[in-house]
Amino acid sequence: MPSNDLPTDPISLSKMIEDDIRHRGLRTGDRYLTAKDAGEQFKVSTVTAHRAFVILTDKEVVIRKRKSGTYIGPGFITGEKEKTNDKLQSIHVIMDKIYRKSFPNMFELFNEVMETELPETAFQMHIVPDDDYNYCQKIIHQIKESPAPEAVILIRSSERVQNLVQESKIPAIIYGSPYSGIQLPFLDIDQKMIGRLITEKLLQEDCRHFILLQNNYWRRGDTDLFNEISTVLGDNQLPMGSLEVHNVSNRGILPVEELKNAISKYSQDKIGIICRSHSISNEIQLHLHESYPDIKIEIASCDYLTELKDSQIIQVKPNFNQKDQITLLLKSLSEYTYKHQNLLQELIKVQLSSC
Repeated sequence: MPSNDLPTDPISLSKMIEDDIRHRGLRTGDRYLTAKDAGEQFKVSTVTAHRAFVILTDKEVVIRKRKSGTYIGPGFITGEKEKTNDKLQSIHVIMDKIYRKSFPNMFELFNEVMETELPETAFQMHIVPDDDYNYCQKIIHQIKESPAPEAVILIRSSERVQNLVQESKIPAIIYGSPYSGIQLPFLDIDQKMIGRLITEKLLQEDCRHFILLQNNYWRRGDTDLFNEISTVLGDNQLPMGSLEVHNVSNRGILPVEELKNAISKYSQDKIGIICRSHSISNEIQLHLHESYPDIKIEIASCDYLTELKDSQIIQVKPNFNQKDQITLLLKSLSEYTYKHQNLLQELIKVQLSSC
């Protein structure tokens, strides 16, 4: 113990315990004294020691595990700088099952990049079922119970799950758009550029009325996309009523009756239909060919993950591939671990695919 002064209250004791951890040269994951042991060493009551450990647990300086003991936590600071030398032991990639079709090779890509960038780090991919919150609660609990450094990557996760991870204070990065109020670092395609490029292309194709088919739950990227489409239409002196927004259900069911009314209303002009994903664009194309073979319609997809085989659908693509995106993601996560700062807010630029 580096000081001979005896503590008189839990706050003073908590500071002396931090000094003692530092003096012992302990690192994240190392075992430390129990409250009873600390009480004996610092000559205070077990109650005072327990209260000091509560303070340190709230700061994540220590982690207390029932029937196991006390361990040094991710919030411990050595005295010179935050710990950056602790290697990640495991990365948990959490992906909603509805996006599995959009990311068919995600496991293989992560595995390949992990072997290059973080060869000593374990990798687990979790495909989240319908009950995503309870499923993710178990994963978060498992990570918090581990004395070793672990982190999370969220792929197209729900708002509840993003909130859950943010409140857990576990190092995490979102691959996609965060919801409003979420301050976690994220890596996303530049949604404003997608909106601008696609809308300008549809205007070049003489479209004068526009329908945006959006997912039911909006994220930050969805709002950015919508705002940019509206801005481009306004810059081209199109009236406010030239854009309609319709939501697709969580199960991917098209709002057929709403579309029917909108298309009938604008049938005298060429219509541009902007789809949030390839699956929506494929569904709408099939539906339109059967129901409206004579109406002039251009379809565009905002999905940048895979390339559509149908060259008639306007598409965008990122300026570097998904493997490069995952590399950036993992490099940023390894630097970000245990700093709890918003270090990453990358927006990957896009361009129109050849149509």
